[in-house]
Amino acid sequence: MAGGSNIAAQTSVPYPHLNMETVLKEDPEIIIFPIGKAEGIPLSEQQQWLRWTSLSAVKQGRLHQISADVLNRPGPRIVEGLEALARIIHPEAFTASIAP
Repeated sequence: MAGGSNIAAQTSVPYPHLNMETVLKEDPEIIIFPIGKAEGIPLSEQQQWLRWTSLSAVKQGRLHQISADVLNRPGPRIVEGLEALARIIHPEAFTASIAP
């Protein structure tokens, strides 16, 4: 709904865990890490991706964090999560232009 394509979309399990080789092969333009105490990706694990300098997301500086609470728990805050994803995927759509 936020306008991105998930490299895990073709998997047959509801919550896939992709290994590093798969991610490198797919070469995503953006990597989004859920963060939070219970369901987040530790910062040390996030930083490991920086060593893959040929990966498009790393080259373009598009490694982002988003609260796991707004994505992983269905409820009214899912709208917040959707907007956060859209801002990450399409930042140009959220730049304010000031009319003269």
